[in-house]
Amino acid sequence: MLTTGSPLQTSGQNLVGLWRPSFTRVRNKLYVFGGGGNVTNDLHVLDLKDRRWESVQAIKGVAPSKRYGHTASLWRNHIIIFGGCNEFSDYCSDLCVFDIQKSTWIRPEIRGLNVPARYLHTATVYDDKLYVYGGFAKNSD
Repeated sequence: MLTTGSPLQTSGQNLVGLWRPSFTRVRNKLYVFGGGGNVTNDLHVLDLKDRRWESVQAIKGVAPSKRYGHTASLWRNHIIIFGGCNEFSDYCSDLCVFDIQKSTWIRPEIRGLNVPARYLHTATVYDDKLYVYGGFAKNSD
């Protein structure tokens, strides 16, 4: 059941001034990636039980570029980051995956149609496929 009320008091490395980051709930944790204001590609996690923020440092792999207005979709024990807008106002078309258990960034081989770069879209995983809908896309024409 959702309730509303006063702001949640948290501890640790609180996030300040981010807009249009992504939020992904994984069990009792809330992962926050990227965001604008001062465009970032940082990954943070809030433990929802003890209400403590921590910065997530990947053990392996390269994080996606700085961005905001992207999507982060949960697939098994992975967070799929797609699209968004970078610090130069260019739309992003890359897809990166964060393996939560291994704390590793992965750049998978993509099969099927290439989705044009986009921003402020929505995405979800169903039946092991990522579906992307809407948002703003720049024409190559």
